[in-house]
Amino acid sequence: MVLNLQRLGSVTSELSSHLIRSIALPGELLRQLPRRRRSRRPGGPEESGLQAALPAGAILWVGSDAIPDDAVVAALRRAGGRQELVAAIGAGEAGAAMAPAALRQFVRYGARVAGEFPVRSRAEAGDPSWSERLRGARVAILCAGDAREARDLLLASPCQAALREVLAAGGVVLGIGEGGTALGSQFLALGPEGRPQLEEGLGLMPPLLLPAALSLRRCGPGQLLAALGIRLGREHLGLAVDAGAAVLLAEDEVRVLGEGAVIVLDGRDALPGPVDSFRTPVEVPVAADDPPALDLRAHVLLAGYGLNLRSRRPLGPPRPPLQAAGD
Repeated sequence: MVLNLQRLGSVTSELSSHLIRSIALPGELLRQLPRRRRSRRPGGPEESGLQAALPAGAILWVGSDAIPDDAVVAALRRAGGRQELVAAIGAGEAGAAMAPAALRQFVRYGARVAGEFPVRSRAEAGDPSWSERLRGARVAILCAGDAREARDLLLASPCQAALREVLAAGGVVLGIGEGGTALGSQFLALGPEGRPQLEEGLGLMPPLLLPAALSLRRCGPGQLLAALGIRLGREHLGLAVDAGAAVLLAEDEVRVLGEGAVIVLDGRDALPGPVDSFRTPVEVPVAADDPPALDLRAHVLLAGYGLNLRSRRPLGPPRPPLQAAGD
């Protein structure tokens, strides 16, 4: 048998250009290295802007109605202990139905309930009596079945201000389902015609992060990545959470909890570039004539793994503390 080495080299080259490395689409990687090094100089304006946008507390986004046990434990640990006060906001009818079960998951670990607050109208979101009680909670849970509905009910309300105060005081804001999607400064969701579009969010996550609505999971991973990639600015990290998984944003890193995976899509070196305008909403259909997103890096993170937001490098699971011999 005679091997056609020239053809074999061509096939190998073609395959390597489509391999996903960490997962990364190389594109014009070598040509981009000088620019990349300049943009990642520590202490530059990009890093200082990130530092200013990071919350003092922690944000948890759970990809389904059920909160993983390790996410409950992580939230209580961040908040200060098992006896801390927990409150739940149910945005819309679906969110109000989810709130009691969310509180029960914390109560069985010893947490105390500050209140359960259904929000079905702007008037309820502006009620000063319970927004004051929300400020006293160390863990605030936002439950929602629709990210746009949650945004419309809570944006520029005392409730949104109370959530910001919980974060500023070092507490934890936990978004369940589409409640987590709405926490973004903007988020990606299906538009009226089933096409992904950018929407304004509640602005609790740093602007760096661009969460994808859970409804986009039905499009399949390929279309989800395409939708995020086309709309991703170089300053953004796209975020998609599996059902059963949770992502914890604390300090300058994100960590995956629960089961399933979290996809973090890095558009810093994407070519030929995303859409120019990020007006809200910006609708760009995912169609065959959309420009491809080259040099797009996607990290598929499993439980225990994370990503440093400054370096944008993946992190392994935390090492267990060393124990003395005989312990």
